[in-house]
Amino acid sequence: MEIVRRRLFEPFADPAQYKDRDVVARAFADYYRTQHQEFPPECRDADYKKRIRAAYPIHPGVFDRLYSDWSTLNVPDETSNRQAFGAPKASRGRSAFPQVRLTALVEVGTRAAFAWRAGAYGESEGAQVEALLPGLSAGMLVLADRGYCGFPLWRWAADTGADLLWRMKANLRLPVLERFEDGSYRSVLRGSGQDRRRSQGECPVRVVEYTLDGASDAVYRLATTLLDPAAAPAAEVAALYHERWEVETAYDEVKTHILGPGAILRSKTPDLVLQEVHGLMLAHYAVRRLIHEAARKADEDPDRLSFVHAVRVVRRRVENPGVPPRLSE
Repeated sequence: MEIVRRRLFEPFADPAQYKDRDVVARAFADYYRTQHQEFPPECRDADYKKRIRAAYPIHPGVFDRLYSDWSTLNVPDETSNRQAFGAPKASRGRSAFPQVRLTALVEVGTRAAFAWRAGAYGESEGAQVEALLPGLSAGMLVLADRGYCGFPLWRWAADTGADLLWRMKANLRLPVLERFEDGSYRSVLRGSGQDRRRSQGECPVRVVEYTLDGASDAVYRLATTLLDPAAAPAAEVAALYHERWEVETAYDEVKTHILGPGAILRSKTPDLVLQEVHGLMLAHYAVRRLIHEAARKADEDPDRLSFVHAVRVVRRRVENPGVPPRLSE
């Protein structure tokens, strides 16, 4: 969210702008409280006012909608699909299409998805990530947003041997056990005890807290298994976390440039829907693989090569296999 906001708007330069932001956030919070029957329950939470301030001048609901749109795919409105996958709630009537929820593990450097899980719309992202844990291994550094910061999932992910760098929720207790010179500190992530089977024990972590200059007053709090501040300085850890945005770019490439903007999957049965999703993800991986190989030959960063152009080249080859390549390709 912060990355998008910073790309669209200049940082505040006048203290009066912070006051304006706070006035707007307070007005929204008061309106949601007095008109609570018209809005979702989370709008009345105290944290929602903080979200409005952090997202200002964009409403946080816009980011919620964008994230939901990125991680879901519309499927044909067949009875079997609606029963198998479900659909988001609608303010009136029912949603036009059932939806598949998609979660993927994406390489930051190449934007290639190397593992994914497609399931029902109501399947939680945490459950989907849990199913993807076998795809993690030693030598990886896994970036994740605060929606995945529960103790059981952290422990299971750490047990794969991969290192973790995840943003933590503000209300999660992380005691300061030792301060380091770079501003980070040693701590432990403990189970809540609400579920004894899943939440027993504790995991050692290092915590990095920071804010973004000239932006909102939101505090980023990251936990990592990289416990040595000399090997992973806090400033480098903080900069690296924001590369997590690459996964959203990968979702957009699948939905907008391979499937097509606003497009609906064609399959009319649940089994074929899942097969089609796997086909889309494999097609995305193939294009990203070609881009990676081209970037290596040209000694370029893969991010500098156009995904849209690569898709056009591949489509031209598939549709006209006998046509020689254009000089520009």
